[in-house]
Amino acid sequence: MKQLLSLSTRLLLLLMLAVNTNVFSQETDAEKNKNAELKPAYTGSRSYNYQLSKSSGTAAIGLAKYLRFAIHDGNLITGGLINSGLMAYHYVGGSPFLSWPKGTKQVQYLHGAVFYVAAEVKDEKGNTIHLVSDNYRRGGETSLDQSHFYGFMPLPKYFNNHQPNSQEWDISGIPEDVGTDGIPNTKDFGEGDGVLQAQEDSNKNGILDNSLINSVGWFAISHRKETWPEYWPQGSYPGDTRSAGVNQPDIRAGKWNGEYGAYIRADQESYYVMD
Repeated sequence: MKQLLSLSTRLLLLLMLAVNTNVFSQETDAEKNKNAELKPAYTGSRSYNYQLSKSSGTAAIGLAKYLRFAIHDGNLITGGLINSGLMAYHYVGGSPFLSWPKGTKQVQYLHGAVFYVAAEVKDEKGNTIHLVSDNYRRGGETSLDQSHFYGFMPLPKYFNNHQPNSQEWDISGIPEDVGTDGIPNTKDFGEGDGVLQAQEDSNKNGILDNSLINSVGWFAISHRKETWPEYWPQGSYPGDTRSAGVNQPDIRAGKWNGEYGAYIRADQESYYVMD
């Protein structure tokens, strides 16, 4: 996405709010409510992962295998986010509509939201043309041979993709042996002693985990530490001391990679990067 923005001379980002009304009246109810489920897949040497597909036999290809959703329910709002720039249900099984107020009296307000990216560029003949691309997953842009979908996809290593029964994963989870304050490298009571303190047991399994497993299967969200990667990718925060291409822990390993620093400021925050 950063490359696309840097190459464009004029950009316009619009957020389309598809309210749960008759916006999708061109489809039957059966089609509209057909889930694009995130199904577990075992495909040869591939890891166990959740894939976004209407066909249960379709293997996740390229960055598509990193598609995940997460559910926010801070304050009085509840709803899903998908780490390819989508918001709310958007035909992804398990990702709920955006609703308010939270609880038994909730009202569904938002079916799905997507980004538009527009650019004014010169073609090979010198003509000024306007390109508009969206990330809408129903009837969106596909390649001429219909082999793949044009849209944003999440980049790897921004969440812990070591999930239950994984055979392979790109990055694992954070350790729990960080002491009673829950923050690594502070040398507080219990840090590095190999003994489980009650405050360290973030997944409540009664075991001191050296690497948390992402049992919920979401992308990184602040209040679920099992979704955090062991360390954040190089260049993803100010003060990163690693050189480009270096994959090893740094100063924010085991901490939340927040917008304003290595801490959580809002009730809930989620984080992903897409391309």
